[in-house]
Amino acid sequence: MKKSAEKKFLTMESIVKLLEEHRLIEKGLDVLESILSQKIDKNKLEYMLKFLKVFIDKCHHGKEENFLFPRLEERGLNLRAGPIAVMLSEHEQMRNMIAQIEKEVEKPESDEEKVKRIAEDYVQALRMHKLKEESVLFKIAEQILDENDDKELSELFEKFEEEEIGKGVHEKFHKMIEELEKKI
Repeated sequence: MKKSAEKKFLTMESIVKLLEEHRLIEKGLDVLESILSQKIDKNKLEYMLKFLKVFIDKCHHGKEENFLFPRLEERGLNLRAGPIAVMLSEHEQMRNMIAQIEKEVEKPESDEEKVKRIAEDYVQALRMHKLKEESVLFKIAEQILDENDDKELSELFEKFEEEEIGKGVHEKFHKMIEELEKKI
């Protein structure tokens, strides 16, 4: 009996937590696209920039970069080549896009079309990024990580979230996205 043939993917607690965040990220991207489809409401865009910077980059990407990727490296995956290198490069590209959007929005005479163009590129980049994580990286993670890794990563994710973004902030972002969904 082959163990690998029986393996169900994307069931480890730590990976499921990241996948749940992907679901909220997808909702957030839908909200951002709605904001971009009309004259930009700067208040709504400000909320979304906070979501992009704090929830997606600091919290979600932070968990991957500080805990998941190093653990995968410990288990034999190369950080400088392959899927992890691609993910790290894409995280940096998306950070640069967010910085460009912020820089443009802060100008007294910001170019709305430029903001929309960069933000639309960001949405597409992040959607492709999530797809790569879900179809490749997370499956590799579940093949090479064991139950102890999973338990430790889950605990590290929770502690990181409380220390880096604050207790209850994750839930506040869920509510914020739900509220914005209703208003759009």
